Amino acid sequence: ILQQESIKSEHHSFAGWLHNESGNLDKAVNHLNLALQMNQNDPETLLLLASVYLKRRETKKALDMYQKGIQFCNGDYRFYYEAGRLLREMKLYGDAEFMMRKASEIVPERKDIRNQLGAIMALNFVHNAQ
Repeated sequence: ILQQESIKSEHHSFAGWLHNESGNLDKAVNHLNLALQMNQNDPETLLLLASVYLKRRETKKALDMYQKGIQFCNGDYRFYYEAGRLLREMKLYGDAEFMMRKASEIVPERKDIRNQLGAIMALNFVHNAQ
């Protein structure tokens, strides 16, 4: 039974991906949510659903997906990284710095993440110094 649920979850994830690619964002959200009901800790589905929410300009829901990823997908740096990028865009520099720092700690070899952390730290410093 668990294997059948996993297959159904993968089918819904794939259908969500297809709908996202073709611009049917409402259908993508529907299928991705169904996939997550069956497998709440699938990192790829969580990340894809977050990106669909961003396309729909639903930043709070996208951030919720990143938070779920942090909660359920033990140590996957991508959730911290993407949350940090989104928080930076929202001008929440302190929170963005925290998230990007966590991503950098998980994958210290990623120079691009360290560079983004440095930029966010500078923004946080400038905005808090005023």
